[in-house]
Amino acid sequence: MARTLIGASHHFLKPISIFRAPDGFFHIWRSMLHVPPCPQNANGSSLVNILFTKLVDSDDRDIKSVLDQQGNLTLRSDTLFWEPLLKALKSSASTSSNRVHQVLEWKIEKLLKESNRDPREWARQICLAGRVNNIQLAVKAFSLMELQQIKPNATVFNSLIYAYGFSNQISRALSLFEVMERTENCRPTLVTYNTIISIYSHLGDPHNLQTWHEACKRAGFSPNADTFKYLIVGFVRADRYDLMDLSFKEMISCGVTPSMTTLEAVMEGFCKKGLIDRIKETFKFMMEEGWTVNENIVRNMFQVYAKLRRVADMEEVLGMEKTLENSQLISEIHNKIVKAYALSGELDDVEFSVGRMLQNGAIFSCPKVVEAIISCYFRHKAYNRLGLFLNRIKDVYKLAYTTYDLLLTEYAKAGQYEKLQAVVERMKEVGFTPSSAIIRNLQYLEQTEKGELKDFTGFNRKSIESPS
Repeated sequence: MARTLIGASHHFLKPISIFRAPDGFFHIWRSMLHVPPCPQNANGSSLVNILFTKLVDSDDRDIKSVLDQQGNLTLRSDTLFWEPLLKALKSSASTSSNRVHQVLEWKIEKLLKESNRDPREWARQICLAGRVNNIQLAVKAFSLMELQQIKPNATVFNSLIYAYGFSNQISRALSLFEVMERTENCRPTLVTYNTIISIYSHLGDPHNLQTWHEACKRAGFSPNADTFKYLIVGFVRADRYDLMDLSFKEMISCGVTPSMTTLEAVMEGFCKKGLIDRIKETFKFMMEEGWTVNENIVRNMFQVYAKLRRVADMEEVLGMEKTLENSQLISEIHNKIVKAYALSGELDDVEFSVGRMLQNGAIFSCPKVVEAIISCYFRHKAYNRLGLFLNRIKDVYKLAYTTYDLLLTEYAKAGQYEKLQAVVERMKEVGFTPSSAIIRNLQYLEQTEKGELKDFTGFNRKSIESPS
């Protein structure tokens, strides 16, 4: 039975084949994917906003005084509070970079006033300075720490390596690594190797990613989730999907639980390569193990399916609609499914998918989708069904001038004088002014309808004038 545009109320999903993963590929992973969500501080973002507003509303010269007066707010030492605050200040058009510098400087001075000798606190300040690319204060904090005769440990060195690396001073970062190798009780740790790997990941340098990954293992460290995350993200950034895949397989074989960032990068890599089998097996497994749907993953998958016109796979993605919160993404999925059916000439599927889309509150994203549908009707010479379609959407979508142009041209070629005249009247109703060329062609077709002429070559599409 044909699926219809009007009154369609059921969901139709075509059968889809799920490719099976290679034997043993996921069995190590299966038992460890039930990872509880990271706890979040419900008040963290609001507290950041409070302090951010006070700092933005203050003069540059008053920043440190404002911080002194905030009491409980500024007692917080965690990076999860200060980093978003500093990044917000840095990106705010209403603040100067000097305010970020003053906040960091105030935090360092506070450590000095309190005679704080905890290397972890100094490491936090160095890391914070690095995260906002203020290498000057990162180095200053390290120097002040030494002046206080506080012996830096591996955590402090790691923070300074990070700060140098993300300020594009790679040689200095590597020099610090060599210092650590020569320093008793301060040898490089797994975090040290991960920090350097993360630097090369950011740069998309596949050679050095491999080099430091091997060095890490030679040093006796077992790569962890962070190691593989940096490797995989870096290889994707470098378009080295072969190396990404090898790292992904190594991670699974080592029994390391991937983060969502890692999975997103892996799926991005598979999608860019168009590896449908790997896309399906990875995504299917994620769904079976209860992972939250990531919209970036869904969008990447869908773009691959749409490019290859794999409509059955596109329909499967649409079946996840209820788990998606992004209405724009849902609308995009509906539109591409409709367009795919239209381009393949499957008129019944076009009508059903349009009805489903409108019933779910999605709208047409651009004239090209509507024009693909209209062209499909004309290829089938389904003029009455086209009329139903145009009537169905007239209250929810305003046709573009190019769409009216298409209707006029195709109706003229088909000799549909009455429908052509109706389109011209509709143009007038919505505020488009038909050109004199259109009027002349209507007169020509009227003569043809009366049998005075035998063909439609007088209809000149190129003579149609676009509105100014």
